Amino acid sequence: MADYVPVAVEHAIEPDTGLTFVGDVICFSTHLLNQDGEPGVWMVSTDSILQTDIVTGVGVARSPGVATVFHDIPGVVKTYREVVVNASSRLTLSYDLRTYLTNTPNSTAFKLFITTGRNGVSLKGSCTPSQAEAITAVLLPETLVLCHVQFSNTLLDIPASKVFHVHSDFDVEKGLYVCLIKARLQPEELLQALSTADTSVYGWATLVSERTKNGMQRILIPFIPAFYINQSELVLSHRQAVGEIRVLGVDRVLEKLEVVPSSPVLVVSGHRDSPLTPGLAVYPVTVVNFTSLRQSAAPVFINVSCVLTGQSEAVLVRGARDPGADQCEDSGVLQKFVGSYQILLYTLFAALASTAFLFLAYNAFLNKLQTVPVVYVPTLGPPQPGAYTAATRCPPPFMSPQPPAAQSRLQHWLWSIKH
Repeated sequence: MADYVPVAVEHAIEPDTGLTFVGDVICFSTHLLNQDGEPGVWMVSTDSILQTDIVTGVGVARSPGVATVFHDIPGVVKTYREVVVNASSRLTLSYDLRTYLTNTPNSTAFKLFITTGRNGVSLKGSCTPSQAEAITAVLLPETLVLCHVQFSNTLLDIPASKVFHVHSDFDVEKGLYVCLIKARLQPEELLQALSTADTSVYGWATLVSERTKNGMQRILIPFIPAFYINQSELVLSHRQAVGEIRVLGVDRVLEKLEVVPSSPVLVVSGHRDSPLTPGLAVYPVTVVNFTSLRQSAAPVFINVSCVLTGQSEAVLVRGARDPGADQCEDSGVLQKFVGSYQILLYTLFAALASTAFLFLAYNAFLNKLQTVPVVYVPTLGPPQPGAYTAATRCPPPFMSPQPPAAQSRLQHWLWSIKH
């Protein structure tokens, strides 16, 4: 008969760490508390293998090996659990099949999910809010993972690192590592070259602690390039009332492209494909009312957008005067001025002619008055001695007898006219 009774003893520290791989994040927990209901202190034997936050009890497996995790309640109890960390044989990659990658600046980052173990997640145990905060602020498990991208089309001589900014992160809610792939700001030449590129993007990840590429998985990510438009302004005039919006892009982008004017004074017709440049779509733009376009208080735009790439571009449309129209307008003003000048001259000539007519009429009247015959009437003096006295009593037959005062007045009037 045995002198002891076997008693089943369970681990006081959770969770089960039987299959732990490099990169796994473990949220340890225990039901052991002190008299005040508070947990004890967490410790680990080898921090280089299992990095642990001693306050919250969360750890990250950083390298292969064996580590022991302790939970110590001073003066009460001390327990432990052994953790065997295995080398990660394969990183598993996945992404949401409803998403795709694009090089549109300021677009949403593409997420490539990574698991380090074999159970589909890299997080073990149930994490408290304080443990979740310690993961993101203290342990930083994402520093274990390196993310990489590369264009699948080898003929495209553009490094993906010039187009995308890639960095790793750890999603506590999903319990997965994430490669965040976001488009960089790109020069015009790069945007134009990629707009018609037929390519996808390879994505993969590696662990910092494992330099070997054995078992490395690459995943092909669908890529939709951003369309390219090199116009920021479209100038129309009376002579050139039809303009063009030219857009470069792949077929699936051009099929979803929307080109819409912001004002009814413009009409955008359906696009036509360029026979010389593959991937070039030309949209004719016609002015319906040029006067309204020029006198519009608000700017008029052609809005170009695509739901696939998330782009929205605006091309300013403005009306300009034709040089010939300005000359014609200036000549019209000159003609009006010349016409007014001619009317002024005609009026002046008419006034001069009227004045001349009145002057001539006045002179003619004066000349007519001057042609009246002047009769000299001698003044009768006192009779001389021995003269014929009968003349005083009997005037000549052609003279009518007048009083002396009347004769003097007639003489004065006649002489004054002559003077």
